[in-house]
Amino acid sequence: MARESMIFYASWWESIKELPANVRNEVLNTIVEYGIEGVMTSEQRQMTKAIMALIKPQIDANNQKYENGCKGGEYGVLGGRPKKPQENPKETPKKPQENPKETPKKPQENPKETPNDNDNVNDNDNVNDKESVRNAHTCTLTHEEEKFYQFLDWCSVCAADSLKFTEPLTLDGFWWLYKKYGAEKLKQCASDLHNKGAYKCNKNALNCYKRWIEKL
Repeated sequence: MARESMIFYASWWESIKELPANVRNEVLNTIVEYGIEGVMTSEQRQMTKAIMALIKPQIDANNQKYENGCKGGEYGVLGGRPKKPQENPKETPKKPQENPKETPKKPQENPKETPNDNDNVNDNDNVNDKESVRNAHTCTLTHEEEKFYQFLDWCSVCAADSLKFTEPLTLDGFWWLYKKYGAEKLKQCASDLHNKGAYKCNKNALNCYKRWIEKL
């Protein structure tokens, strides 16, 4: 079922706003399509797939928190945990029917302990909520994909212009460079490409990396 809204973070926009228009539009469409409808078009550029691999866990976590909130019974869309039977105010009058002389002998029936019980339940809810977010952020990636996305993430912060090539670096191209030159040399090259604005006169990122990295 399509959702009525989604959260879009400023950091996402900062990471993609300088991409070529056609790539940027595809990434934006994919984010909104997945955030609202929960699906992604199978045909995507490698850059779009790489960026979505970083953004998708946060969208999943937000949607999971929203769904958990919608299961709040009387709380409806405002969220909150459903009330347990013993918390129903309609059942409160039944407690005075018990023999008051026996009340001190049953600490569990002491009304002073009720807030502690609620606090424990709330603590459990917080733990479960954190656990659901942690699980939502878990992605099944190969070793090669993990290294690739870490490199793209670093570039988006430290060398954003190195991601602006019309034909961006693919997973296969990255891994070929990574095995031959290593991560630090690749970062140094990406930083140099960023500083020189190499994307302005080069179309293919891999070919540019191959020529540029030999000069370092």
